[in-house]
Parts: sequence; C-alpha cells; structure tokens
Amino acid sequence: MKFKRTTLFALFLGMILLFIYVQSPRVGLSEVSVDIITDEAYTGSFSVGNNQEIFVSTALIYEFTLANTGRRQLGKYPVTLQLTLEHESDLLNDILYSMGWGFSGPGEIPPNEESKAVIHYELGVIDTKGVGGVQQLPDQDVLDEILDKALEATLIISEGHNELTRIDLRKYKTD
Repeated sequence: MKFKRTTLFALFLGMILLFIYVQSPRVGLSEVSVDIITDEAYTGSFSVGNNQEIFVSTALIYEFTLANTGRRQLGKYPVTLQLTLEHESDLLNDILYSMGWGFSGPGEIPPNEESKAVIHYELGVIDTKGVGGVQQLPDQDVLDEILDKALEATLIISEGHNELTRIDLRKYKTD
C-alpha cells in the first residue's frame, strides 16, 4: 500500500514538473548586431538655436533577433516583453546613460516565431558651428572603445516584471 502511494505521488509530481517545463517560456537569441550610426532616418534629428540649426544624432544601435522556442506566446498586453542591457564597462555605463536610450520591439512573440528588437543609446552630435546646448559626440577613439566593448554586456529579457532569461553577449563578439 505504501509503495502504491509513493508511486502515485511520484507520477503526480512528475506530471506537475512536466507541465511546468512545457509551459515555461523559452526565448533565445538567434542574431545580434551592434554599430554606431549617424543616419537621420534611423536616429532622428532636432533643431537648436535661433537659426534652427539641424543636428543629426549619432547612436549606438543594438539589433536583436529573438526566437520564441517555447509552446506559449511570450508577452501579451498589458504584460509585454522588455529588453534591457547590463554593461560590464564603466565607460559604457557613464556615457550611454548620460544622454538617453530607447527600446523598440515586439510586445509579444507567438510560439515558434522570431521577432526583431532594437536598443539604442544616444551618443551626441557633431557641432561644427558652435551652437552650444547640445551633447557633443565623443572623440573617435572613445567611439571605437565603445563599439569594442558594446558586446561585453548581458541582455535581460523580461515579461513584465518576470525575468525570463539573461544572455551573455560576449559569445556573439567577433574579433
């Protein structure tokens, strides 16, 4: 009798664990790219001063292709997918968060589908006319260092306040 109860309990526990595993969200990263871009169509522009000087922003752009490899949809309004980055470099933390950043991407990804997401960090503008009042773009050697260290980070994918996964981006770095 005790053996029968133990067996039934083990089967019941196994079914619960299997159900949890099947229902658990699984999201992966199939593609990553990062670049520094100065392109009005991509980063936008703004005007400053009495002469309305137009400035085109330069930004560090991360592009991700996310893959939902689970059996359930990831994200559903009002609980949507969110991406954030934790950078290892103090340089990136100091520079990237001093200006501004943004995220655009899917609020949801159906099972067995992929979707693109973008995280961008404003780096500044080139002010050749001395207008002032704008964030100057760092020197080229600093930009090179930013780009070199950009993938020394962890991508955090969350569904609302529930963290789904952390992905080390260093394995996507090519020298």
